[in-house]
Amino acid sequence: MLGVAHFGSAQQNEFDGYLLDAIAAVVVGGTSLFGGRGGIGNTIIGLLILGVLNNGLDHVEIDSFLKILIRGLILLAALIIQCLRAKRARERTYRLALMSAGGTAACGRQTPDETRGGRDCAR
Repeated sequence: MLGVAHFGSAQQNEFDGYLLDAIAAVVVGGTSLFGGRGGIGNTIIGLLILGVLNNGLDHVEIDSFLKILIRGLILLAALIIQCLRAKRARERTYRLALMSAGGTAACGRQTPDETRGGRDCAR
């Protein structure tokens, strides 16, 4: 709507360049693309981080294609961090479920009752 008001016409691909920026701000702010919780405050923080980054890259006078590459690498790093966090959370949930079920201990060894030497996870 703002684009139509500003330019006086509507184009279907007028704001395609802003799509990556919007997704990147949400992801850098900490909202998972795989579901879960997010918030407006975190998205604003991500937006500020990307704004400072873009402004800094403009002051250094980096090529526009390199600037897009750097923003893409930051988005990729944020996604990798989210994947690692999700993996750790799944492993922690799995260990807690095993411990509460009375099966194998969380460290991957047998429970103290099942070991021969009485060793357990807490060395």
